[in-house]
Amino acid sequence: MMRQFTNQQDLVHAGISYYTTCCLNLKSLYDNRIELKTMFISKEWEDNMWSKNEAGRRFYNLVVSNEFWDGVLYAINSFEPVVDVLRRMGCGRSSMGNIYGELANVKREIAFRFENKEEHYLPVWYHIDCIKDEHMKTPLHLAGYYLNPLFYYQNGNEIEKTEIFRDALLECAHKMYPDQSVQERIVHQLKLYRTASQSFGRARATLMNFDPVSWWELHGSTAKELSTMALRILRLTCGSLAYEQSWIEMVHKKKPSLVQCNKFEESTFVMVNRRIQEKAQMKDRSCTCIPSQ
Repeated sequence: MMRQFTNQQDLVHAGISYYTTCCLNLKSLYDNRIELKTMFISKEWEDNMWSKNEAGRRFYNLVVSNEFWDGVLYAINSFEPVVDVLRRMGCGRSSMGNIYGELANVKREIAFRFENKEEHYLPVWYHIDCIKDEHMKTPLHLAGYYLNPLFYYQNGNEIEKTEIFRDALLECAHKMYPDQSVQERIVHQLKLYRTASQSFGRARATLMNFDPVSWWELHGSTAKELSTMALRILRLTCGSLAYEQSWIEMVHKKKPSLVQCNKFEESTFVMVNRRIQEKAQMKDRSCTCIPSQ
């Protein structure tokens, strides 16, 4: 009956991860809300045995309720921009220099979807900030954000007012280059990057045409040491496996008394690579499954 009213469309879709699947199914429900309402008020539904029992009446009250669909739309507007970032991470399309800035863009997108009404978007922002503060206030994430020219030259004044970004960059330089003379050259070259001097000034016009790695490869010649460090950081990739812990918990729970350290590491290695292989096989389908709005 549902397919009859939805032109043979299936409401359930499978994504590359749990959170993608949830988002796809919420969108599928919302996109077919008119068809579902039509089904539940139709003669076919009235004559069906399911309309007479408690479960059928409960679903009828749910589907015809405007409050329910308002809640679904609220969940989609809160959830979809975040899922889009996690989806790109799962597809291997997000680097260390992108993720921090992309989450900042996600917050702006969510506020826009809620027409900048704080009572709607601030609770969502709070949860994003909690995750961001817990997992992404690390030297590599912060330095990657600082060294991403697309974000830096858009938000340079705000970034410079926040000392944690500059401190993270200096910490990365200290750990990556023990030679103090190299560290001093990096600090000196940062001035060229901040003020868009020499080749950096000409490079600002090409920001939209290159990804951060290609940008530094083409325009970092006047700051050799800084460019080398930027490329090492920006070439690091981000993944979403940290948010999918159920598979690793299975290794612990299956035979906890027998899993020794070496065996556990070997099992983890096999399972991680199997997950990566599965994600690669589903990549094309997942990367096109959520249409842009």
